[in-house]
Amino acid sequence: MHCRKGVAIGMVAFLVLLGSLVVSQEIMLLEQRDVQRLGSEVRVLYEKAVESLDRIDPISAIEYLEQAVKLNPEVLELDFLLARLACDRARITYGDESVKYYNIAEKALKLVQEQKDLNGEILQRTAKNLEIVERERRGIAERDARRYTFGAKFIAARAKMLLPKTEATPIPTPTGPAGALPGTGLESIPGLGTTPGLGIQSSSVPSPSGTLPSLPSFPGAPAPTPQAAASGELDR
Repeated sequence: MHCRKGVAIGMVAFLVLLGSLVVSQEIMLLEQRDVQRLGSEVRVLYEKAVESLDRIDPISAIEYLEQAVKLNPEVLELDFLLARLACDRARITYGDESVKYYNIAEKALKLVQEQKDLNGEILQRTAKNLEIVERERRGIAERDARRYTFGAKFIAARAKMLLPKTEATPIPTPTGPAGALPGTGLESIPGLGTTPGLGIQSSSVPSPSGTLPSLPSFPGAPAPTPQAAASGELDR
């Protein structure tokens, strides 16, 4: 969990810095005539570095330029290009990795200072760049702390926006087929009515005054008395 949060915060800081520090500044490559003056081995390394930049792989580009500068440190534009790429990389990394790339930039700039017969403009440019590298390297801890703070706030705000709103879930009402008995889900039987207090159905077929219908007379059978007829009892 903490690892994922750290990666997310790092990505936020990376995107912010990518827009403000790297993309906004143009990388100056060597002129074609300067490339042709390079030794064959150095030229191959430089071309591989350019191809790596085309693939958005600055780490490989820096590694190829480091090899080229070791072979031919007198080519000042190679030294400046290496310093520039290393410094840009240091700005979007953290902690020890950031220190590593600032050190590469510093080393490339000091190679420039070691060359002979440099004009004042080159010396001034080199000194200014070294000052930037040293100042930014000293402020790595403070810079990283600001990035983590900003990233954490951004992620918290974004998460709050994405979380669904919680609402009370209504209790579902039991349902059944049309005409179902309450609470049972069973259909009622046609012709039956509700028996009070039981929740079941009783016959709704009417009977005349609650009495049994009169029976037909058989020969020799006595007629039922009015009292018996009224009570619905049979003769014995």
